[in-house]
Amino acid sequence: MRIFAPRSTQMAEGSPMNRIVLLTDGGIESLVTASLILKDVQRTSSTLDRFTLGCQIDHSNECPELVSSRKSCIEAQSNLIDSEATEFMPRNASLISVLARAIEHAGPKGRLYWPVRCGTEVHLLQKTMDAVTALIRLNTIITGSPGPELILPMIDLDHEQVTELAGELDAPLQSGWPCRSSSVSPCTSCASCMAWDSALTASGLILVRTEMSREGP
Repeated sequence: MRIFAPRSTQMAEGSPMNRIVLLTDGGIESLVTASLILKDVQRTSSTLDRFTLGCQIDHSNECPELVSSRKSCIEAQSNLIDSEATEFMPRNASLISVLARAIEHAGPKGRLYWPVRCGTEVHLLQKTMDAVTALIRLNTIITGSPGPELILPMIDLDHEQVTELAGELDAPLQSGWPCRSSSVSPCTSCASCMAWDSALTASGLILVRTEMSREGP
C-alpha cells in the first residue's frame, strides 16, 4: 500500500536531502520491510541514501524498550539496508511525532517505509489511516508541496503472510525480534512469541532463539 505524505524538508544550507527511511522496532515485520527495501534498491538501482529510525511501530500496544537484543536487531536491520545513520525516538513518542520525524528525514522526494501491520483489525486500520490522513492534511497546510512516498507493505498481512514473504526474500530471521514481553530473551509464552512461532512453523522456517546482547540503550 502506498500513500503520499506532503512535506518540504530542507537542510541547513537550504537544499533538500532525500532518503529512504526505515521505521523499525526490531520486530519481524520491520526485518521483512528492510529486506523489501534492499530488494527495491537493487531492482531500481536507487541512489538515495538510507536512514533508520528506531521507534514504536504498533501504537495500539505498550511501547517495547528498544534496548538489548531488540536494539541489536534494529542495528542489524540498519546494516542490512546500509543505512548512513540510525536514530532512536524517545520511548512512547506519539505516532504523529514519529511520522513527522520520519518524513523530515525522508525529504520531499524520499521514500518512507512504515511496517505497521493491522491485519484484519478494522478499528486499528481505521485509526492508523486517520493518523496518516491528519498528518498529510497538516503538512499540506504548512508546506503546500508534495512530500515523500509513504509505503506500508505490511498493513493488511497476517503473521503467516509476513513469514512467507520473509522466506521469499531470504530475510535473515535472526535479525527479527519476536517477543513483546522482553527485549533481552524471547519469553516463548507471550501472544507475540506464540503467533510468530506458529507462523514460522507453518512456513517451514526456523527462528533461532538467541540472546543477542545484554547491553543497555
